[in-house]
Amino acid sequence: YERSGGRVPNFHELEPHQLAFAREGNWWTLWLLVYGQPTELAARFPQTMAILHAAGIASSIMFSILPVGYGVSAHRGPFKGVLRYHLALEVPQVREGETLALLIANESDPADYMGAQPLPSVRWEELPFREGGHHLFDDSFPHKVVNTLQLGTAGRRVVLFVDVPRHDCGFVLNFLLRVIANRLVRLTPRGAGLVQAVNKAHGYRNGRPPAKR
Repeated sequence: YERSGGRVPNFHELEPHQLAFAREGNWWTLWLLVYGQPTELAARFPQTMAILHAAGIASSIMFSILPVGYGVSAHRGPFKGVLRYHLALEVPQVREGETLALLIANESDPADYMGAQPLPSVRWEELPFREGGHHLFDDSFPHKVVNTLQLGTAGRRVVLFVDVPRHDCGFVLNFLLRVIANRLVRLTPRGAGLVQAVNKAHGYRNGRPPAKR
């Protein structure tokens, strides 16, 4: 995609509030599926979409890209009906004394969503990123990416990010969670707005691909 000139937008270009979590806006994303709604970009990744569609587990799919030395500050999702899956596709070399990891808090204040300020007693579990490694976690707990790699280190961190509706709540509730995650959330202003923002950022208008140059 990138070799063919495909553009990767900053996350805050799609959702301005995301700027609060990424230093200097250095967090890029490629959204293929938003709460069950494919973006126009999904057609550029047929193998990824086919694999995840066949598995029947994804409600949201994106690629999350961070340059060396840039992390993501603490945040958390508002919905406990999904689990978040990270598959590390590209990971730079981590030298002794450096950290490139996902940190997840063991508790949080449920009254604070966007700020995601943990309680004073919070403990962070550190899950290092390793190429080909993967994590599955509850993103309603505060989490962050710590990236202390020195600027100038070759490479970047690229993760395939997939939201998976929970399967551990009983048949009826599992069904309801799938309906909420894959159908209802995309009708909200945030869900519909993100799909539109992604399509606009990649030059799509009314289902038409961007004009070739």
